[in-house]
Amino acid sequence: SKKHFIGYKSHFELEYNFNKREINRQGYKHLPIFIFRDPRDAIKSHMCRAVNEGFSEQKDLDHWTEHTIRLYQQTIDIFEAEVGRTGSNFLVLDFAGLVSKSHFVKWLQLYEFLQQHNFQLQAPASEIESIVAASKLIARGVSTSKARNTGLLNSDVIKNQLSKFEKDISELQERVRERT
Repeated sequence: SKKHFIGYKSHFELEYNFNKREINRQGYKHLPIFIFRDPRDAIKSHMCRAVNEGFSEQKDLDHWTEHTIRLYQQTIDIFEAEVGRTGSNFLVLDFAGLVSKSHFVKWLQLYEFLQQHNFQLQAPASEIESIVAASKLIARGVSTSKARNTGLLNSDVIKNQLSKFEKDISELQERVRERT
């Protein structure tokens, strides 16, 4: 519940600013944790959700992809602005590191960052592994793989869609590499 939150998740600038105001309103310290996912992987994942939401024509998918690229650029802009404002009071993580087989190191880095900033965690570090395992099981239960089975998003369609926006996606990847 929002009464007992441990953090707010934001994908877009509007969400981020709203959540930041809410944290400040409640009298808590704003402590940003940025998790960057490879833009190509993020767009592919969100593409599946777009199809589930009813995008069925190519022009809709093109418009949606352009919009998604702009939103990802916004996220990098938010990161750059926050780094300037917060100094060292932020953490940057790579999404792939959090879901890899050797993910424990990244999750421990997050745990230590929160401890360093006096965030009172109820679970000891020794329980991180089991907490992460449980969260992965929950995430699998709400997988977006259903969209891949609709036919619109077979691998050729995904490849073709991403190739149309290759320049923009490559620029995003470079910006992310520079910041992580």
